[in-house]
Amino acid sequence: MINFKISYVHMAAAAKKWEKDLLRNKGATIFEYTAGYSKAVEEGGT
Repeated sequence: MINFKISYVHMAAAAKKWEKDLLRNKGATIFEYTAGYSKAVEEGGT
């Protein structure tokens, strides 16, 4: 099994609440973008 530690996750604000809650419970910091998934991907890649 491979384990990864995720610190920061960029997501669209429209993402499901349970997805964001799960990631927060795993210790991730969520950055939400109201502009949608494309903007989250763009910002996450910088």
